[in-house]
Amino acid sequence: MPEMPMEARSGTRVPCDLRVLVMVHPAIFGPGVLLNVSISGALLQTPLVLNPLTEIELEVEGPGMARSSISTSSLPSELRML
Repeated sequence: MPEMPMEARSGTRVPCDLRVLVMVHPAIFGPGVLLNVSISGALLQTPLVLNPLTEIELEVEGPGMARSSISTSSLPSELRML
């Protein structure tokens, strides 16, 4: 896989297409897709409106893997990075 160019604050981005469940506690849920990831963040596409610094949880479950989740917070929507 070709390596993506290094970004000053984000590290190397690795393209992906990973379906996730986006959870904003206590009771907001919606679909999402991780479009790329790096050691310091990820680019998430979701129809949910996420205010800056909203605490969210991403959950993924796929064929041959156990359900996994990670907690994070969103950055301003124009950056669309987590």
